[in-house]
Amino acid sequence: VALGAIATSVSSLLLTNRSTLERGAGVLVIAFGIIMIGMSFTNRGIFGFFSRERRIDVRPSKLGNWSAPLMGIAFGFGWSPCIGTILTGVLAVASLEESVTRGMLLLFVFSMGMGLAFIGSALGVDRELTGAKRIGRWLRPINVTAGILMTGFGLLLVTGNVFRLAVFFQRIFQAIPVLERLAQI
Repeated sequence: VALGAIATSVSSLLLTNRSTLERGAGVLVIAFGIIMIGMSFTNRGIFGFFSRERRIDVRPSKLGNWSAPLMGIAFGFGWSPCIGTILTGVLAVASLEESVTRGMLLLFVFSMGMGLAFIGSALGVDRELTGAKRIGRWLRPINVTAGILMTGFGLLLVTGNVFRLAVFFQRIFQAIPVLERLAQI
């Protein structure tokens, strides 16, 4: 919600520097895509640096009453990259809202949706772990495909052609009656 308030407040600054920010983000996304592909095949050199796991060993029992909030904060930091693309879209929409209150409302609804998803996941954790084991053999092709898609999207950002991709999907949504309403969003 705080991010929504900030995004709405600084939207003019973001819009003024939009093309520079898009190109910079594109270069970063391309780099991450290439790293993701490389990490699928080797853990040497720069790929080894990025694939190395770094953890701080924190035992909740030693934290007492602070264990739940601190573990939640740590979990939030760990999941931030995973929700980044969706959150970026929500922040972009929030920055274009007429008021800070409307932007905050969008982020509140997003936050509630995330919370409900985590509650649902907690209720079905046993089933999820079984599914994760089955998908393990497909991890390399999934990571390579994701890296290629990230690199491609980064190229669209660098060249300023993300709009063309949006128009492409809008036409697809308009052609499928069930998805037609999504094209209006």
